[in-house]
Amino acid sequence: MHQTAASSPNSGKMPHDVFRHVDVQWQPSEPMLQRTAAVFTAFLSCFFAAGLTFGFSALMPSLLDDGAFHEDCLHKEHRTCHAQRLHLVWVFTLGSSASALSTLPQGILLDWLGPRTCGLIFNATVAAGCVLFSMGGPGLWQTAYTTGFVLIAVGGSGVFVSTISFGNLFPGHAGLILAMLVACFDASMVIFELLTLLISSGMAVRTTMRLYALLPAALAVCASLVWPRTNVPGEQERRTSGSEDSKSDLDFWGKVLSADFFLFVYAAVVDVLCVNYFVATVYPRLLSVPHDDAKMLNSAFAFLLPAGAFIYAPLIGFILGQYGPAAGFLVFSGAYVIMVHVLMIFELGMLGGNFCVWVAFALFALCRPLLYASANALCGDLFSHRRHGQMYGLAMTLGGFCSLCIRPLAGLAASDSYVKVDYGLLVLQVFSTALPLRVFWNASTLKPSKGEYSPVSQRDPLSEKEA
Repeated sequence: MHQTAASSPNSGKMPHDVFRHVDVQWQPSEPMLQRTAAVFTAFLSCFFAAGLTFGFSALMPSLLDDGAFHEDCLHKEHRTCHAQRLHLVWVFTLGSSASALSTLPQGILLDWLGPRTCGLIFNATVAAGCVLFSMGGPGLWQTAYTTGFVLIAVGGSGVFVSTISFGNLFPGHAGLILAMLVACFDASMVIFELLTLLISSGMAVRTTMRLYALLPAALAVCASLVWPRTNVPGEQERRTSGSEDSKSDLDFWGKVLSADFFLFVYAAVVDVLCVNYFVATVYPRLLSVPHDDAKMLNSAFAFLLPAGAFIYAPLIGFILGQYGPAAGFLVFSGAYVIMVHVLMIFELGMLGGNFCVWVAFALFALCRPLLYASANALCGDLFSHRRHGQMYGLAMTLGGFCSLCIRPLAGLAASDSYVKVDYGLLVLQVFSTALPLRVFWNASTLKPSKGEYSPVSQRDPLSEKEA
C-alpha cells in the first residue's frame, strides 16, 4: 500500500511522543516505562489466560477422579465410565468452538472499546470462568463445568485478540513482540498440566481453580491500568499526519469486499486448516511405528509445540522486522512444502527410523507461530488499526468454521492415505501465496518516496541514515 507523504512541516520527522494522538492519557514523560509495562503484562496475560482451553486434556483425569459427570454412568459402582469421558470431551468441544467463533465479536469490541477495556473484561471473564468451573458438582451444578469452561475459552481468546496491535508499541521490535505473544499463547496450554500436579499432590480441584482465578483477576487490574486505550497504529499510520490511506476511509463492508481481504481470508483459512489438521492427525500418523516410540514422539510433539514458539521467536521477529509479514507468509509456505514432502518420505517408508518425524516436528514448530504472527501483522498493515480487530476477528472466525472439515479429512486420510490428503491441502496452500505475492508486487510497482514507510518491511526508514 502506497502512502502519500503529508505536507505538514513536521512530516519529515517522527514526533517525540508518537502515542499522544492515539491515547491522550499516555504520559509523555514516561513513555518507555508504560509501553514496557503494557507489553510485559500482555505476555503474562497470554501465558496465564489466553490458551488454557487447549490444555484441557491434561485436566481430564483429575476431573474424572473428582467425579465430574459421574451421574452419566449407568453403573454407579464404577469409578469412571465411557459416558463420563464423552461428556468431558463435549465440554472441550463447546469451549474450543466458542473460542473460535467468538473472535469476530471480540474484534468488534476491541475496535470499539480498545485494548485497555477489553483486557479488563476478558481477563476478568477468565477469572469468573475459573471460579464457576470450581463450583461444578452433581445435579444441576454439572452445568457449572460447561459454562465455566466456555467462559475460560471465550475470555482467553479475547485476551489474545486484545493484544494484536501491541507489537506497534515498539516498532523496531514489532515482529519479535508478536512472536512472543503467540509463543505465550501456545505455552499457556501447559497451565492445566501444572494445575494437575497440584491436584495430584492433594489439593482439591475446587480449591486449585479458585486460587488460580486470582491470576487472571490480577492481570485484569493490570490491563485496566497500563494497556493503551485504543488500538496502536502501525508505523505507516503514524507517519501520515495530514492524509490517510484510501483504504482507511472505506467502511467495514467496503474492506470485506476488497480483493485484499478476499486473498487474506483465503490464505488465513487455508493455512489455519493445514496447521490444525496436522495437530489433529499427529498421533494416528505414528501408528506405523512401535507403540513406545509413538507415545514418546507424541509427548515430544506436545512439548515442542509450545517450546518451539519461544525457540523460534527471534527468527520470526527477524523475518517480520526485516522483510515484513508478507515474507512471513512465504516462509511459512516454503516450510510447509518441505514438511509435507518429509512426511511423504515417512509415510512411504523410504527412510528408516524416526528422523523424518523429528524434522517434520521441527518445521511445524516454526510454521504455527509464524503463521499467526504474520497474519496478525499483515492484517494491521492492509486494513489499518481502526478495523484491525474486526478484520482479524472475521478471518479467524471463518477459519474456525472451515476447521470443521478436519474430522472428515482425518477420517479420509485414515481410511485411504495421509499422503493424498496432505498433497490435496498442499495444492490449496500453494494458491494462498497469491496474498504475499500481491503485496510484494504492489510494493515494487508503487515504490514509496524517500522517508516513507513500505508495507513489505517493518523497518523504520526515518531512523535510517540517509545516503
